[in-house]
Amino acid sequence: EGNAQLLYPFGASYFQDKYLSNPALAGLSDHVLELNGGYRKESSAVPGSPDNQFLTGDYGLTDRVGLGLNLYNDQAGLIRTTRIMGTYAYHVPLGSESQHLSFGISLGIQHSQINSSDISGADRDDPSLAKFNARGSRFDVDFGTAYTDDKLTLEAAFPGIATYFRHSDDDIVDRTETFIAAAYLFRFNPGKNAIGLEPRIAYRTVKGFDN
Repeated sequence: EGNAQLLYPFGASYFQDKYLSNPALAGLSDHVLELNGGYRKESSAVPGSPDNQFLTGDYGLTDRVGLGLNLYNDQAGLIRTTRIMGTYAYHVPLGSESQHLSFGISLGIQHSQINSSDISGADRDDPSLAKFNARGSRFDVDFGTAYTDDKLTLEAAFPGIATYFRHSDDDIVDRTETFIAAAYLFRFNPGKNAIGLEPRIAYRTVKGFDN
C-alpha cells in the first residue's frame, strides 16, 4: 500500500514565513496581511520526482486575534497530497506591549490520492490502489504555542494531531510530529537604517525517519 508524505520540504521558508510551521504565529501584527508562497521541484528530468507548492496568508484581525489560511500540495511519484487548513491564533499580552504568549490551532482537511491513469498495465486493477483512494479526505488538527518579544522567539508546534491518534493512518511516514524552535534578533545601527541578524535553531521529530 502506498505511503503519503507529509514532511514539508520548505526548510528555508521557515525563516521567511514562521506561520508555515506554527499556527500560533498567525496574525502577530495588528491589521497587517502577510502572503507567502513557495514552489519546489526536485530532479525535473526524473519522472515522478517530488513537486511541492504552498501558499499561506495570515492577518491580524485585532491586537489579540490572528487568522490564517494554509494551502499545501505535494506530488511524489503516483501520490498527490493536498492539505487545506484554517487557523485561529490568540496573542496574550504580557509585561510590555511587545511581549506576547500566543496559542494557535489549525483545522482542515487532507486528501491523498493515487492517480491510476499514470499506472500502466495490469497494476491499475490492484485492489490496494482502490483501497488507498477510498479513504477520502481526512480531518486534521495542528496546534502551536509561542513566546515573542522584540528580540526573542520561543515556539513549539504539534502538527497533524488527528493523524497521530488515527491508527488507520499508520502507513503515513515522513510526518513531522513535533517542531520546536528558538530565535534571537540582534539589531545593529538602530534607527531608520537599522540592520538585523536573527539566528534560528529548530528541531523536529519525524515519524519513520531521522529527527
